[in-house]
Amino acid sequence: MRRVLTFLLGVIIGQWLVFGAQASPANYHIRAQRAMQAHDYLEAMQLWSQAAALQPAEPSFHYYRGVALLRLGLKLSAIDSFQMALLLEPAPALARLVLQEIARLNQPAVITVANTMLYMRRTPFVVPPPRGVTKSTRFSTCRRLGRPD
Repeated sequence: MRRVLTFLLGVIIGQWLVFGAQASPANYHIRAQRAMQAHDYLEAMQLWSQAAALQPAEPSFHYYRGVALLRLGLKLSAIDSFQMALLLEPAPALARLVLQEIARLNQPAVITVANTMLYMRRTPFVVPPPRGVTKSTRFSTCRRLGRPD
């Protein structure tokens, strides 16, 4: 009986050592918020990047990472983070914040891309065939290339 209890205690301690040392995305988020309040934007960006790496489907991490990148003056990287946040279909309030940050950059092309992405999510994207190409022409071309229509 004593051996079994010793074994179970060893397993529990081993599990705690292996899994207890892993940081959670929420932990990184809290530390990043503190860094942002202290105006340490580089640290905040790094922490939100780590949080996004651990939980890539969370759009708020990408948004906050973009805000930190924007404060560092890295506009293109910030735009990438904002676009990633939009692609992850955030809640309407967060989507509004993301679009406001993009608009604050005062780049019409970026706003157009963001609005296009939002529009494309709602409607299926269909590329029309070039002029003069009919279904039978496409079928014979695909057949020669060995591709399905």
